[in-house]
Amino acid sequence: MFAFGGGKGGVGKSFLSSNVGIYLARRGLRVAVIDADLGGANLHTFMGMELPRTTLADFIAHKAQNIGDILVRTPVENLWLGAGVVKDLAAPNFKHSQKQRMIRSFRHLDFDAVLLDLGAGTSYNVLDFFAAADCGILVTLPEPTAVENCYRFLKSSFFRHLRNEEKDGRVKGMLDFAMTGEEPMRGPLEFIGQVAAIDRAKARQFADELEYFRVALIVNQVRSAEDRAIAPAISGALKRFYGFNVRPLGDIAYDDSIWLSVRQRQPIMAGRVETIAARDTAAVGKAIYGMVHEFRAMR
Repeated sequence: MFAFGGGKGGVGKSFLSSNVGIYLARRGLRVAVIDADLGGANLHTFMGMELPRTTLADFIAHKAQNIGDILVRTPVENLWLGAGVVKDLAAPNFKHSQKQRMIRSFRHLDFDAVLLDLGAGTSYNVLDFFAAADCGILVTLPEPTAVENCYRFLKSSFFRHLRNEEKDGRVKGMLDFAMTGEEPMRGPLEFIGQVAAIDRAKARQFADELEYFRVALIVNQVRSAEDRAIAPAISGALKRFYGFNVRPLGDIAYDDSIWLSVRQRQPIMAGRVETIAARDTAAVGKAIYGMVHEFRAMR
């Protein structure tokens, strides 16, 4: 399972999840793309489809027992869509138990690849879906605000992951302060060092969690060689200062064909495969295709 996140809205998460899904399906994988943006679902539009009659709202309301029950076929062979919640304004605030039920159902889907398109921001729903994936895919733009949000999002997701699993009240308190305290959020390496002062075994456990917290990175709308240097720079900074192992998956060139494809409700991988953006998206899809087989071999 792959989750496309990154904190900031408008960076291209829906564009990438839909078009990468098409690429993987055309490579012969059985793929489900699921709109996990519970506050502003629109992945069906990126797929060039009308909103299906069954959506995640039916799963949340227990009208469907499994996520598989709400999936619908797309015009692309081997590709299914799980449409998100559009009309239910209470959906983003559903209970933790409901969210855990949803995550379990995501994990039990019988597909070669499951792609989650996450909403913007750092709500607990978004952070938990990102951390639950086999690999979280950060999507950002070559802009200072987007890159800054990218750092904040990744730290928040990791701390939230630790907080969900933690039983020790003292450590929980430290995690809560790391995420919501008045001071700037500490990085994982600094935080683990502080935990080591009270519990070395716990610090080693957290260090292992950090080592195996799988993250990949895509920079969208690049315009120059300088922009293309941002991905390795971000990956290097996240490793050096925070301890994250981030795999750069590639860049997507700024291309008018992208907004035209959205306006015309035709994914570029379905109709504009000769464009620069389609070429770059295919390169990203090829990298994720390799990761699917890599993770399968590890099971």
